[in-house]
Amino acid sequence: MDDRGRNVHSEGVTLVKLCTVQNRSTVTGNHSIIIQAGDNANITVPTTSECCRCHDDCACSCTCCKMAKADKHVIAIVPYAGSVNSPSQKHNRIFDHLFKLRHNGQLTDYENYMEILQETTDFRKPDVQVLVKLSDAYCVWVKGEPLQKVGKLIDDVDRLIPDTDNPSEFEALKTHVTLLMCLQQGKLTEGLQKSYFALQKVHHLRPGYLKGFIFSFPAYLLSLLVANESNPEAREAIRRQGIEYCKLGIDSTDLESDMQHLTVTCENLKSTCHLYMAMLHLDDAFTTQTASRGRRVSTENLQAATEALKAANQSTPAPFTRARLLLVTSDLRFRQWQESRDVEYHKKAMQKAKRAKELAEEYNFLSETVYAKERIAFLEEQLPLDTKTVGRGC
Repeated sequence: MDDRGRNVHSEGVTLVKLCTVQNRSTVTGNHSIIIQAGDNANITVPTTSECCRCHDDCACSCTCCKMAKADKHVIAIVPYAGSVNSPSQKHNRIFDHLFKLRHNGQLTDYENYMEILQETTDFRKPDVQVLVKLSDAYCVWVKGEPLQKVGKLIDDVDRLIPDTDNPSEFEALKTHVTLLMCLQQGKLTEGLQKSYFALQKVHHLRPGYLKGFIFSFPAYLLSLLVANESNPEAREAIRRQGIEYCKLGIDSTDLESDMQHLTVTCENLKSTCHLYMAMLHLDDAFTTQTASRGRRVSTENLQAATEALKAANQSTPAPFTRARLLLVTSDLRFRQWQESRDVEYHKKAMQKAKRAKELAEEYNFLSETVYAKERIAFLEEQLPLDTKTVGRGC
């Protein structure tokens, strides 16, 4: 808190609590201000989908009943009683179900669901088209395939966004996809700029899943900067800023109503934010090809990383997130071995890396498979597997 009563988080970034009155709000400021909007608007959820008024046990062959019988979510438009209708609020069933399928590695089911979705009346709406195309782009990323494949999808999204109900929010989601492309091309600074651009696009939103998701962008990018920063003072400043974004992501997601998003989607995002927090404390990255690999980590940061990973595992993360948690837990054990030279920590690190490899291969997460193999090779170089030293465990 500064002398004017503002919550100042780090590096001149000010968090402003914005409360709306009668669904209207106004804020002025410059680009260093991040808005966390408060809103007491009511949420209304229809009991039936717009495409059908059928019973759960009806025998008709309409599209929505076919989807229900296939254990798929029926498209439901969820109105938001306010001036902001985010894409995730209006089309939460599509958004969440596609997320679940891709992050659970159910790619065949994903394709089948897309085919069913095409039969619905909502499919040709610009909002749904943008969500579907962005989801396809995320699918490429989850599978670990080259993101050059998504160029055509992004071109289509750019063309469709002006016709959607909420262009700025779709623009923020699109920015995340282009950010991932920047990372694959090694353009970290450009990616960070895009993440801040996305924050500006959604500054007017009330707290919830979408805003928490956007807060997670810079958190992850700053973890990469920490891992590659050689100056201790700069590294600490970047770490603090990244941790603040993690906290903002968690806090915002906590304020999302379960009626708006499936619980698994929100819980997975919070696990992801805790995961990024652990990475920031460990000077860690998913790839082992960073300057920080041989760096020592303080006892305080080891403890903070341990607590963050414990929090991340409290829910049941999707397999994609679970594989990443195993990778970072392996790195935590390696860091503990660095400090204590207790061979049990090394063994635990190897076990977690091997389990991450098994999980990634089971679900065909190509990038995570590569990251796990990197750790296994690195750990084998650090300590022979037949070492007989007896450790005290962890």
